[in-house]
Amino acid sequence: IRVMVPEELMGGIVTGAAVRARSWAAPDTLVQGRVAEILPVAVTRNEDLLQQAEREQQGSMNLVKVGSDQRVVPILVETDEPASALASGLTGYAKIDAGTRSLGYALFHPGVRFVRVTVWSWLP
Repeated sequence: IRVMVPEELMGGIVTGAAVRARSWAAPDTLVQGRVAEILPVAVTRNEDLLQQAEREQQGSMNLVKVGSDQRVVPILVETDEPASALASGLTGYAKIDAGTRSLGYALFHPGVRFVRVTVWSWLP
């Protein structure tokens, strides 16, 4: 399974973390697995990783972005589910165990991240 995780949510995700996923095609089926690999590349949300790699090999600079420009990091998940339970191209949602955080962290971390990255970029 390939899970696309927004780059700002990558903190705490490690190889071996537990993953639970459900697809829109089979919402009653819970697929469980573990993070096998975190790919060292960030792509736009709607850009297929294989298409991007092919363009990079060909040296093409014709990038077409559809919808959100949000950057995501592809994560590969190993599962024990039979291949018949999973069809290529299915979409859905996944939950990756990234540990627990305090309520204060959950509430204030986006603002702290904004100050640490965006406001810092404005400074000389």
